[in-house]
Amino acid sequence: MKINSISVSDLLKKLEIPVFMVIVTRNGRVAGEHEILADEDNVQISGMGCC
Repeated sequence: MKINSISVSDLLKKLEIPVFMVIVTRNGRVAGEHEILADEDNVQISGMGCC
């Protein structure tokens, strides 16, 4: 998936992933909600989600 120039919060909304108890890492470090991601970034989403 191309993620160039999208914020962490917009990416989670687009993927329909609830943000409760979710951690997004970018190149091995925790990414802030308003950080802008690039295609060359290694982005991982992990967590429990919400019920």
